[in-house]
Amino acid sequence: MTQTTRACPDCGADISHRHGNTRRCEPCATAHRTRQDSRNPDDSAQCIDRNGTDECTRGKLRRLRCWKHYKRAVTAGIDLSPTSRTCLACGTDFTPQRHDARHCSRRCTTKSSYNRSRRPNETKLCIECEAPFPATRTDRITCSRTCRRRRNDRRRYKGIRDFVCAHCAETFQAIRSDALYCSHWCRKRAYYSANRERLIAQSVQWAVDHPEELQARRRARRALQRNNPGSVGVEASDWRRLVLRYRGRCAYCGAQPDAIQMDHVIPLARGGRHAIGNVLPACPTCNHSKQATLLVEWRNQRRRSLAA
Repeated sequence: MTQTTRACPDCGADISHRHGNTRRCEPCATAHRTRQDSRNPDDSAQCIDRNGTDECTRGKLRRLRCWKHYKRAVTAGIDLSPTSRTCLACGTDFTPQRHDARHCSRRCTTKSSYNRSRRPNETKLCIECEAPFPATRTDRITCSRTCRRRRNDRRRYKGIRDFVCAHCAETFQAIRSDALYCSHWCRKRAYYSANRERLIAQSVQWAVDHPEELQARRRARRALQRNNPGSVGVEASDWRRLVLRYRGRCAYCGAQPDAIQMDHVIPLARGGRHAIGNVLPACPTCNHSKQATLLVEWRNQRRRSLAA
């Protein structure tokens, strides 16, 4: 009968000559035992019942005793509850739940740790405004949050340069070195284009989950169209003539979308009339971005976003 060849999983040495339950060679077994001892530190030397004739069990202490002396104390009925101590942070007396507890609460533990790591107050000069300030940390170089923000902005500033918008591919100038879009509008459209299916699915799911709120919104809009002052309605023939007058294009941006929408120049929510004199054909992009704002407000918002 031949003996099965076995190898050490750490170094690959042959351990067929060793005992069948042995998994490693002698050097690897010693190193593994050392690693295990480092992960589980031995506190048996601090056992209060330690004596020269009886060795303590290696490992962590329980109620200031090793495992062997702890079991003996429990069997003998000795009261092992910790005595009251004085908190090192606030000075109050408390009964600890652990033998190594030195603070009465977590707040006191945090306070004590902060006091240990706190550096003595040193007067430094702010590198931004050159004003003296007491520095409680060794790595603090500015006197306030305003100076820190101003310094970070100045470090990011690398001059006005030309960039190409990642959405509309137009050239624009920006100060920041990580500029990607020419305006907030292009940033929103790029996000919508990248997440269109997910956003549509979320909208459809919301409509399915909230049918009552959806019906309430539709009833409120129909009530605005029907009950606002001076509302006379929009005939289908008048709407077709208006669309033909603009040649099927958006009255705001001039685009020719697949589906034209009816936009109220003065929104119904702002007291506008639901009449042919207050509507214009618009593309879905302009209609959705205008929402319930006036035409002047909407154009100012777009001008500011393009200038940003």
